[in-house]
Amino acid sequence: MSARSSPTPSATSPPAYWWRAANCPLASVRLSHPIPKKEIFRVMEVINTVRLQAPTAVGQVALADVCGLGADVIVTKNVARANA
Repeated sequence: MSARSSPTPSATSPPAYWWRAANCPLASVRLSHPIPKKEIFRVMEVINTVRLQAPTAVGQVALADVCGLGADVIVTKNVARANA
């Protein structure tokens, strides 16, 4: 599996993040609502601990109410199950 660095969060829009899913190294996700800028690193620490099981679907809630901030982490790209 290859590692990708997370994109730099923008102060004007909810950041997009990458998650590991099955044999696909990463799956893209976003937040359902903006969060305070000071909370970005705390949220990223939580996101980086989560592993999803493929398949994932666009719109799937991967993590509800992350850090109690009222924002859900939502999958933005379909990730198919790896062929065994």
